[in-house]
Amino acid sequence: MSTIKTYPISNRYEWNRKHGLKFDDRSLVKAIKSGEFREPKKGEWFISGAIPEAYYAPNDLTQKYHIAKFVKIELTESTILI
Repeated sequence: MSTIKTYPISNRYEWNRKHGLKFDDRSLVKAIKSGEFREPKKGEWFISGAIPEAYYAPNDLTQKYHIAKFVKIELTESTILI
């Protein structure tokens, strides 16, 4: 089973404005790499940073980044037997 790396959303205000979700709902949404590596266009989200996070592109950018897409994380309960 492979694990997909997820990244937090850096600008929660912008996420809320674009998607209309409450703060608690956003904690269950994470970014993943879409597989594209190019210059982000205005309004797209991309992965960047020393500690990688998803950022919103306020305008067309001239540097290449990993383009982000979003996934909803489902929490499940597990039991550990000792």
